Amino acid sequence: MSENIISTITNNSGKILRILFILLTSFLANKLVKYLSKRVRKTITCMPISKARQQQRLNTIRGLIVTTSQVAISLIAILMTLPLLGVDIAPLLAGVGVAGLAIGLGLRSFVSDVVSGFFILWENQFNIGDNVKIANQEGSVTKITLRTVLLRGSDGSTIIIPNSNISVVIKYKPKKKSK
Repeated sequence: MSENIISTITNNSGKILRILFILLTSFLANKLVKYLSKRVRKTITCMPISKARQQQRLNTIRGLIVTTSQVAISLIAILMTLPLLGVDIAPLLAGVGVAGLAIGLGLRSFVSDVVSGFFILWENQFNIGDNVKIANQEGSVTKITLRTVLLRGSDGSTIIIPNSNISVVIKYKPKKKSK
């Protein structure tokens, strides 16, 4: 029994070393992404916004970068490891491609909202509390997410605008408080 295990390990030592190398490389790549995402702070903290807002933006952007990178790195590591284990990945890639196309078409507006939301946050186009006009809707910004912007209308109504619908923003000057 132990002779079979030893001969199996000996015969497959090259594959085992390659798998270990792929796992180690993906682990180090994920650590590097986490380290680099912490460096984003320097870019955001130099913007003229409140500390609480800076931290909120930092957490949103950092989470987006780390999660996306970790998923991509893990998928690449899996796709590199499967052939070493004798799995033919060609049918898998074809199936994933077709499924990705179908999902991509279905999520087209969602992806557009998220990408637009990322740039709204990154470029600090407007902040919570600003009075704005977006997509022919006026109000005070109450919440900004990667997918939507919420406005409070002058009548107290809540207006939800998908980020992909935002092409022009009119940002009004704050009203001066009367004495």
